[in-house]
Amino acid sequence: MKKMMLLVMVILAFVIMLEGQVQAAPAGDPVEIDAVYVGEDGFDGFDDDTDFSTTANLDPGKDLEVSTLSLLGGFGELSAWVVIPDDDPVLGGLTHRGARGLGILGGEQDDEIDNGWNEAGTETSGRWESMKLSFDEPVWISLIEVRSLYDNDADDDTVAEEAQAILSYNGTPYPPYTIMGVEIRDEINNGVAQYDFVYEQGDYILADEVILRIPDGEPTECAFARLIFYYDEAPTYSICGNKWLQTVDGEGGLIDEGPGEDWEIYLEMWDGDSFELYGSTLTNENGDYCFTELLAGDYRVSEAWYTGWTQVEPTEAEGWVHLVTLPDDGQTYYDFLNEEVVETGDEGCTPGFWKNNADKKGAVAWECYGPEDLFSEVFGQIITIRGTGRSTITDPTLLQALGANGSGINLLARSAVAALLNAANTNINYAMSVDDVLDAVYDVLDEGTDEEIQALGSELDEYNNAGCPINQDGDPIMLY
Repeated sequence: MKKMMLLVMVILAFVIMLEGQVQAAPAGDPVEIDAVYVGEDGFDGFDDDTDFSTTANLDPGKDLEVSTLSLLGGFGELSAWVVIPDDDPVLGGLTHRGARGLGILGGEQDDEIDNGWNEAGTETSGRWESMKLSFDEPVWISLIEVRSLYDNDADDDTVAEEAQAILSYNGTPYPPYTIMGVEIRDEINNGVAQYDFVYEQGDYILADEVILRIPDGEPTECAFARLIFYYDEAPTYSICGNKWLQTVDGEGGLIDEGPGEDWEIYLEMWDGDSFELYGSTLTNENGDYCFTELLAGDYRVSEAWYTGWTQVEPTEAEGWVHLVTLPDDGQTYYDFLNEEVVETGDEGCTPGFWKNNADKKGAVAWECYGPEDLFSEVFGQIITIRGTGRSTITDPTLLQALGANGSGINLLARSAVAALLNAANTNINYAMSVDDVLDAVYDVLDEGTDEEIQALGSELDEYNNAGCPINQDGDPIMLY
């Protein structure tokens, strides 16, 4: 009795030190899980396809060929551990013994948890085994059950077999809880033994890790059979990103860029064997997409491929996909970049085309600029050109510049306006961008020699004669 009182006092002192981690009842409206890990094809809460297929006692236990099993959509994990003296702990293999429950491969018993000691109290394998349940968020433990644990003698003249449950919260362990065998061996086959926290001490235990083991030197073994616990709804996460498009010329120069709207994005989730489609969504007008309410786990994000566009990010080395493990330490934005390559320089309309379009069609094919815009306002330089006959025009309109007669500054004036209109037209694949045309013309008029003015005029004239892809209504036409 004194020993019991001392034990209670020690536990109470430790609980006080843990600052209220023992809970009188789970807070809020938590979910109850009564997970029985015996005699079932698929255990409650496991994400993996366990396929146990039998309720019989298997001897030895069935090797599950895994060391860990995921629980509750990645919210928790069950794993088998083995310690060999003087070595670091390593993952062991999980086994299943039908109506007994889960064990560990490779010890004295291939089907249960042991510590390398046989019933004679002699160390045999040198392997100390333990089974660990860990959770991403704390849970309230109500009951732990093991099997194949017995009270050795009906007359109670020998000590009952023992297992230990070591619970931890936020890295701090509670004192070990002893699970005692209560059934007589050979009278009842399964050796069911439990530690009911609510019954034993009137409290649930708040924990994020549970370790089951046999105390060192204890000549027995046990299988993990059942866990009752409560948890708040598993935390959820998001995977979001942006779809961006850019158009470049043959040399990689940026022509245009913007968000990719209505682009399909796929999300796959790892099911233990392969990635399976979880869902898809379309990007919005800003190119954004988002998958929400996702449980912890491994995901793969990819995009649809459309003709004419090449994916740039993620790269080929990354498999063209984002691999995401949730939770992901705050990074939840995963972008996609695609590129369209446009070979420039093979289309252009002449100054005569643009002048006729203004005179006869009301400049319907002109984009961004108008016939009455002044040359000086557009190009930043005042020029004087030769008009009809021997007349001259200082600071002409764009339409007047298209009709300039002669070489030198006159060639440059009409070629520059035609080049600008070609570059600005969305149906013309011109050799230069609008900015390139404006910069080149400004620079040569500001500091260029007569020879350089003539040379730029000739270069632009060549581009303007590459072949006009539009008609006088501004509509595309086929070039043969």
